[in-house]
Amino acid sequence: METGSWDYWAEIGQGFVDAVSLLVTGDPDTWGIVRQSLLISLSATIVSMVFGVPLGFWIAY
Repeated sequence: METGSWDYWAEIGQGFVDAVSLLVTGDPDTWGIVRQSLLISLSATIVSMVFGVPLGFWIAY
């Protein structure tokens, strides 16, 4: 392999280490983004269930 491709993987590995470090150290900005992402995902799941469960029940019976 070329040396450049190993540099690519080293950069990805360093990014992973940096991301874990931000989570473990309790960086408030990072945890704020995680919280926002989880809230958006949860609200989207609830909205889809509100429409999907009755529709699925109606289609099944």
